Amino acid sequence: SPWGVATMPSTFAMHHLRWLWGLLFSLATSTVAADYAEPNCARPQDYCVVGAGPGGLQMAYFLQTAGRDYVVLEQNPTAGAFFRKYPRHRRLISVNKRYTVRTDPEFQLRHDWNSLLSHDPSLQMRHYSKDLYPHADALADYFEDYATRLLLNIQYNTTVHAIIPEPEQFVLHVSGPQWAAKSPAPAPHQFRCRSLILAVGLSVPNVPKEFASPLVEGYDSVDTDPESFAGQSVAILGAGNAAFELASNMAGYTTHVDIFTTAGVRLAWQTHYPGDVRTSNSILLDQYLLKTLDALIQYNTTDHGRSMFRRGRSGRLQWPIVKALCDQTPPHMFCPEYDRVLRATGWRFDRSLFPGPRVPAMKKPHKAHRAEKYPEMDPTFQSTNIPRLYFAGALMHALD
Repeated sequence: SPWGVATMPSTFAMHHLRWLWGLLFSLATSTVAADYAEPNCARPQDYCVVGAGPGGLQMAYFLQTAGRDYVVLEQNPTAGAFFRKYPRHRRLISVNKRYTVRTDPEFQLRHDWNSLLSHDPSLQMRHYSKDLYPHADALADYFEDYATRLLLNIQYNTTVHAIIPEPEQFVLHVSGPQWAAKSPAPAPHQFRCRSLILAVGLSVPNVPKEFASPLVEGYDSVDTDPESFAGQSVAILGAGNAAFELASNMAGYTTHVDIFTTAGVRLAWQTHYPGDVRTSNSILLDQYLLKTLDALIQYNTTDHGRSMFRRGRSGRLQWPIVKALCDQTPPHMFCPEYDRVLRATGWRFDRSLFPGPRVPAMKKPHKAHRAEKYPEMDPTFQSTNIPRLYFAGALMHALD
């Protein structure tokens, strides 16, 4: 699930920063190279970093501090643009603890889950928000300042359409308004680099086949105004932070909300993993346990098949799995139909960036019915089948 997207992406814990130091050490084998290369230049750069989110920014800082030849390619006009939209209801689940029992900066950073490392003590999240769980716009503002004040070499408005691994380099086909005005030729603009670092996060919604229906609204596009759910019954598919975030936002407006899961709920206070469901998002659990009509329903796809939603005669949405569950319960069981069905089933790595035969191997999921989510990587965060392709940021969770 995202941020805990979550698998989505807002928790940037300190152990990931240590991993990035290790990644830099494995990459930094060359000396300072020539100046920044324009697209279509014959000379490949040493390092290309794709993505100017927290992982890409931290890598850029380390590379710049070490005097390496690098460029960051970012499709949006600003750094950290992901957090201008996500999480959808704008409250992070990453801790911004501004005061601790010690004055040791290292100890304080251990309890600051948002700040990146730098030599500038003013570039810390505590100067951008006083909230324990900040608004996402504050984090995006922080990332913009981090990139600007540290003069990181970021090429904005640059969309990477294709990555072609070659024996001695990577060829990145890109587009952007800065080159469209320079050349009307149809040939794609290119960056070439000896090592490639992908910090693109988990950017593709994971949509199981039975939920690939126009009747099901995705977390990435659902209306965030709780008034739009007033008086409606709602089913939410998925049981991560994104699902509980949706349920919390509409609490007090709906007639009832049912969260459906095949694997139960992993609570962070039980697992000690910050990406699992946090208490700040768990209003529905409280309502469910206190019997206020909302429910948490676990089902088994192998028992009931993978069937899709359909619209009944009443105009409301029905799901055969719900009927199968009701058939196993006493006659007085309330078997609902739904006005809205929302999908919050997580995200996965976008392999479509590699259109050729050489595509990063994917990590096999622990459970057979789960979709492949992360690229497969070795302990240095290098792809297991494409040399000099490394992963940073949220993709590093593959080794958790």
